[in-house]
Amino acid sequence: MRIAIDANMLLAIANEKIDVFGQIRDEFGKTAEIIIPRQVIDELKILSKRNKKNENAVKIAMQEIEKNDARIREVNAKNADEALIALAREGTAVATNDSALKKEVKKLNAGIIFTRKGRFLAFSSMNLLF
Repeated sequence: MRIAIDANMLLAIANEKIDVFGQIRDEFGKTAEIIIPRQVIDELKILSKRNKKNENAVKIAMQEIEKNDARIREVNAKNADEALIALAREGTAVATNDSALKKEVKKLNAGIIFTRKGRFLAFSSMNLLF
């Protein structure tokens, strides 16, 4: 099981106090491969320069990425959304709260992970991945 995480989901770790990695591991076990496209890291770096809140959230996200052994992956794509869609085409589930991106991923019949009730992750179409 591979799961790619979008920037908005990584920022939710600090901003919404969501244990994204913990909930993914609880649902899919320690064997789940968590991927962060390089474009998402680049997007986080840009967001961190916008204001102090983003800077702190990005710092926490980067610490969680390292702590949870998420793999930063090079993807041939122009931006983060295109990278996540490319990974979804390969059968990777995508964790995002971006409604337009969720629509695109759903069209590809890939799994989608998103927040529900502000604190919990919900899993859509995940049965397709097993």
